[in-house]
This record gives sequence, structure tokens and C-alpha cells, in this order.
Amino acid sequence: MPLFDTLPMIRPRDAGILVAAARLYQEGVWVSNVDPARTWLLLVSAIETAAGHAASVAASAVERMRASRPELEQILLQAGGAALAEKVADQIADYMGSTKKFVDFLLKYLPEPPSPRPVDPNVQVSWSERGLKRAFSQIYGYRSRTLHGGVAFPAPLCFSPIDVEELPFNIAGSGSRAGNAPAWSRKDVPMLLHVFEYIVRYALLNWWRKMVEAPTA
Repeated sequence: MPLFDTLPMIRPRDAGILVAAARLYQEGVWVSNVDPARTWLLLVSAIETAAGHAASVAASAVERMRASRPELEQILLQAGGAALAEKVADQIADYMGSTKKFVDFLLKYLPEPPSPRPVDPNVQVSWSERGLKRAFSQIYGYRSRTLHGGVAFPAPLCFSPIDVEELPFNIAGSGSRAGNAPAWSRKDVPMLLHVFEYIVRYALLNWWRKMVEAPTA
């Protein structure tokens, strides 16, 4: 059965979030040639939308608050008992542990490495859990600084690949950071945009397939 035909088979709330994430992905791809920095933001938002919903389904608000801020739960329990803890958790749980939810979702629904891959290992993204966890955390950090601090995405992340490289061959000449900050270096570039697009696309598709396999309600 074509995957699109399975949309009515998943729960309405899941389907709504899936469509919202897909629209963010779609918009990101549309503007990639003219505004790659905006594409980064939209692709991260697509995963954040899906990851936040997936986390809310997997654990209650109190459980998410306990995992992110265990000391806060104890304060609330002492001040007003379980009822107060539940009320506060309902209000704030969705805003806790954003980076972890983002990274965990991508690792859980991670696709196989793209094919073909560059022969030169120096321009390959490490597909190990440790390497990708570091890369995804770095990407989410760039997104947060852009949205909340007005700091632009590093220019090298917006480069177009020459062939199938996943990291830039050389970022010399890519320009310096704002002010007196040093020029960008390789450690500032976790992956090129087309690699992240590939990961986002297939992570969302894998999540969709998993929801189809799950019991419906």
C-alpha cells in the first residue's frame, strides 16, 4: 500500500501533527535555493514539531517534567502535593528538554547513510550515534541562537555541495564571523544542508511508518 494511503489509519491527532511537520519540511525545501538559512530553521522546526508530539505520547506531562527538572517536581510536591505538580507540569512540560527531544527523535528514526557517499572520509559525516548526537545538538543550538539571539547560521552550513560531499572540502574564503570573531572552522560545520534535509525527510517518513504499525484509536 502506498504510504500516503495509510494517513487515515493513524490517530487524528497524530495525522494533524504529521501534516504540520510535513508542511514545514515542504516550505523549507521550496526556499532552499534562495534562502538556505531559512531552510535550516524550517527543517529543524519540522522535527521539533514531530518530536514534541512523539514525546507527549510516550510520557505524561509529570514524567517529562521529572526527567527534565526532577528538583522542580520535588518542590511542587512539597508545596502542594501531586495535584499541584500535575497542574504545573501540564503548563510547562512541552517546553522542557527541547534539545533532547530533538536529538532523540532523529536518532530513533534515523535513516541509513545516504548513497552514494564521498570516497574521502574527511568530507563524510560520521554516522555513529555519538557523532550524530553531537551534530544534532550543535544544529539545534544554532537554531536557538538564530531565533532567540538574532545570530545568523554559520555561512558554511549554507554551501551547495560540489559533488556528494557531506562536509565542505574547504571553508577558506567563507568570510569571518560578525565583529572581531575568528573565521569559521571545520568544527563549526556538523554537516551540509542537503545531508540534514535527507535525514529530516526520512526520519519523518520512518516516524509515519511506525505510527501506521501502532494500534489505532
